[in-house]
Amino acid sequence: MQLLVVTDLWPHPAHSTRSANVIMFELLRALALLPGISLSCLRIFRGQETVPDAAEHQGIALLREAGVTIRPPLVLPSPQGRRPVFTRLLDPAEIDQLPEIVHRPLLEQAVAASGADALFIPLSEFLTALAAPLAIPKFAYYGNPPPKNRIAAKDFAQRHGGTTWMMRRQQIYDRRLESIHLGQMALYDWLADISANDTAYYVEHGHANAFYIRHVWIDRGGATLAVPSPTHGKAIIIGNVGRLSATANSHGLEILGRDFVPELRRLLPPDSFEIQLMGAGVPHPGLRAMLEQPEIKIRGYVDDIDREIADATLFLCLNNASTYKVGHTRYLHAFSLAAPVLAHADVSLSMPEIKHGENALLGSSIAEIAALAAEAIGDAALRRRIGLAGYNTFKDLFTAEKVAPTIGEHLLRPR
Repeated sequence: MQLLVVTDLWPHPAHSTRSANVIMFELLRALALLPGISLSCLRIFRGQETVPDAAEHQGIALLREAGVTIRPPLVLPSPQGRRPVFTRLLDPAEIDQLPEIVHRPLLEQAVAASGADALFIPLSEFLTALAAPLAIPKFAYYGNPPPKNRIAAKDFAQRHGGTTWMMRRQQIYDRRLESIHLGQMALYDWLADISANDTAYYVEHGHANAFYIRHVWIDRGGATLAVPSPTHGKAIIIGNVGRLSATANSHGLEILGRDFVPELRRLLPPDSFEIQLMGAGVPHPGLRAMLEQPEIKIRGYVDDIDREIADATLFLCLNNASTYKVGHTRYLHAFSLAAPVLAHADVSLSMPEIKHGENALLGSSIAEIAALAAEAIGDAALRRRIGLAGYNTFKDLFTAEKVAPTIGEHLLRPR
């Protein structure tokens, strides 16, 4: 099979930048090793081509060494003009969500020139929508459904300054866009989603081609890094990582500042713990007051996040304690470093391989999560056992070498 990967970024292994680049690099390198598949990669640019940086050049070279054909990039010109604002609000259309559809013929031509038998589109809402009508077998390696993202962003905005009129207008708009999105995804021969609960969403909406697939991350040698931090002194808890203003992080940080820190403060002695937030940007302005607590330190971007996570007492993520429940690579990032993960039990709805008492500490309420944190801070053996189990789960299930064969089985299975 001639498989063409269509992507809007350059895959590379330098994980100090965007996690998507790392995931893409790992997947492509593993797919290139599968028997029966010949792999090529087409990079799409919107509006203006960018020159690959040093890390991206390295990624391109390594993929070529692995047998991946790197095709000439395709530049989509910037769309000209938009429909009137009231027309967009009253009658949302695909072109409002994806103005680049005017350049679909350019993508069709590039795909035809590649000689591909099938397309593989990983983790791109934009490209998955753009390629949907193309008359070629298509495999979507997909993340969060856009309608779910918009609802979560709207719910957060409603609690932090959104007006009733704005919410009602957005609700009408979202319902139409959901219909457009579901129609696009129905055109995919394979719809592999990295969250089990999101897979269920597509199945419930009639997508018989949807199935759950595990996410991937890069092995950071967690077995050698897992040295529990001392139980004396201040416990360092990584409270969240990634872009601090992202929708999922905003929901999680709201719960962290409003609920979790006061609860943990009640259980532990004064000045005995610090929660550090790491990631680019700044939290949503509506969270500023609740995050201005002595136990919370916003560090922003850090150079060696692997070392920070490995050295911390606990890795905490409360995103799935909100109504916005999705899969996250941050859990796998912590697993890959044998860092003990502390989270809400609902993470298992998205990633069922994460299990309380086996490879993570999961509570069904903030009180339970805080109690687990207090217990783990005082028990280095527990932290090491959970951390190593998380690393083993990652190695057994979530590397690209483990996930790529599943993709290959679907692609090469007689239809």
